[in-house]
Amino acid sequence: MEMSSDESLNDDEHTAPTEQTLQVADDEIVEAQRRRKKVQKLLQAGVYNGMKVEQMYGLATIDTEHGKRVVLPTALWVLYWWLGLLREVNMWVRGCQECGSRKARPRSVISPLRSIRGGDVGDRWALDVAGPFLVANGGDRYVIATLEYVTRYAVAKCVTQHTAENVATFLMEEVVHKFGAFRELLTDSAPELVGKVIEQLVILLQASQINPVP
Repeated sequence: MEMSSDESLNDDEHTAPTEQTLQVADDEIVEAQRRRKKVQKLLQAGVYNGMKVEQMYGLATIDTEHGKRVVLPTALWVLYWWLGLLREVNMWVRGCQECGSRKARPRSVISPLRSIRGGDVGDRWALDVAGPFLVANGGDRYVIATLEYVTRYAVAKCVTQHTAENVATFLMEEVVHKFGAFRELLTDSAPELVGKVIEQLVILLQASQINPVP
C-alpha cells in the first residue's frame, strides 16, 4: 500500500538523509573490486596467507580468524564509514587480555617491615636528612638528624648542604666524639647516606651499616 505525499511518517519511521554520506554501498565495492587486478588475482588464487578467498553475493570476501571480511580496495579506504566504530573498538580493546597485560604498569614491591632487636645504649643509631626548608639567617636549609634506638635520644644539626662529607662530619662531631663509637648505623638509600665517604667512616669505626627500607 503506497503512502500519499500528504500522509505523515510515524514516530518510528525516518526519512532518508538528503545529504551525501560516507557510507559505501555494495555496488561501489563490487565495481572497485572488479577494477583492481590484485583483487581479481586473489579470487583466482582462492587463498591468501592461508585464508580462503571467495566471491559471495558478488563481493570478494576473505575468511579471517575474526570471521568473514569483505576485501576493500584501497581506493575506498578514505570513503569507508563504519557505524559505531569507536564504540566497538573501545569494547574490543577493553576485552583484549594481551592489550591489558601490556598496558598494566608493574606494581612497586614494598618490602615488609622487619623488627630490630634492642641492644646496649649507643650501639645503634638511625640517621636521616630532612629538607630543603626556608633559608635561615646563616644560609642553612637542611637538617641532619640521628636517633639512638634504646633511649630514643635525638641529635640534630642545621647545615647548608647535605653532602656525604657533611653527614660524615656530623656523625663524628655530634655522635662519635660525644657518645662513643656505634656498632650499627641505620639509613635509607639516599645517595648522601650510602656513599663512599659514609662507607669509609663505618669501616673506620668497625661498625656496620643497615638499610631496613630500600
